[in-house]
Amino acid sequence: MVEISKENDYALQKFEQEYAQDSENYELLERYCEFLWNCLEQNLMRGQIETINRNLFDELISKKISKKPLLSDYIKKVKNALKLKNYTIASSAIEKMEKTWQKNENVILLKLQYYASMDRGDKIKELLDTIEREHIYLSAKGKEEIAFWKN
Repeated sequence: MVEISKENDYALQKFEQEYAQDSENYELLERYCEFLWNCLEQNLMRGQIETINRNLFDELISKKISKKPLLSDYIKKVKNALKLKNYTIASSAIEKMEKTWQKNENVILLKLQYYASMDRGDKIKELLDTIEREHIYLSAKGKEEIAFWKN
């Protein structure tokens, strides 16, 4: 089992302390989110510690999004929610993303991941049909991923 290093644990504690003292500092929030996300993405935590930190990340990224909604943050929010198997949060974030970034490849591919994690083959097929019918532009990487789902 992978454990978080002492350096990363110290850095997390430091961010927690700084954030507790200055929770309205956007730059600090941004750095804290990025550090925590990197730890989570590198699978540096397991079990209950991972769950606690994923829930903390959701809180922090939600606050960050409320101040400055960025597509990259919404993507992280959805990916994190899917890891937590919190489909309500994932669905809500995807809906908000679709309103702002209609026909964006990243949103579409994330939506496919969402449907796949819920075993919704019917919704995957429906989305693939929509992509084809509406001639949504996809990069080579996007086309490759769509080809995977079509087979």
